[in-house]
Amino acid sequence: MIPEAINTLTRWWLHRRFRSYRNYPAKSTGVLLVDVQKGLIPDSNRLLSPLAALVAFARRAEFSIAFSSFDAKAQRRFDTPAHRLLIDALRSVDDGDSIAERLAPRPEDLVVIERPTLSAFHGTGLHERLQERGLEHLIIAGPAVRITVDSTVRDAVQLGYHVTLIPETLCDEIDEDSEYIRDTLARYVQSILSFRNFQSLAEKVRG
Repeated sequence: MIPEAINTLTRWWLHRRFRSYRNYPAKSTGVLLVDVQKGLIPDSNRLLSPLAALVAFARRAEFSIAFSSFDAKAQRRFDTPAHRLLIDALRSVDDGDSIAERLAPRPEDLVVIERPTLSAFHGTGLHERLQERGLEHLIIAGPAVRITVDSTVRDAVQLGYHVTLIPETLCDEIDEDSEYIRDTLARYVQSILSFRNFQSLAEKVRG
């Protein structure tokens, strides 16, 4: 009862005090897709449609789009259970390391491949490449909410980005990951918005 009350109070406080700034100018906004690989989101996965919708909207809005993919074949001295889960998932299907076809990168997109780490930022040079484009706002999406999305979100905030999460692009709204977003990741990010509300805010800035 007490932890639940604390979580509720934390969400209210963050919403009231820290989330009034929701501004998405095209030149400083990017969508970061973390591990949108076939082994983690096969064609039957319900996340593909909202992720594809997010990518399509980002292209229309002229946001930068970046992809970061976990490398199951990379050499690591010490794997963790989280690493093993990802490795097993990516090896469970043919061509599991490849980015899902519906989300295929374009030449203008940033693509970080052969990443051995859980975070998209740690030791990858991604931060420097995003800074070269002048990005300040990141919408982070992907299927591995409790593992690589979590690690990436925390690093992004520490690096000074304004981070937005869109639950539809992260998990099924009725599964346990939705609770994790609400109760854990909500403590770190600046905004958690529905896709509809995000579109409305972003279009308002463009207008």
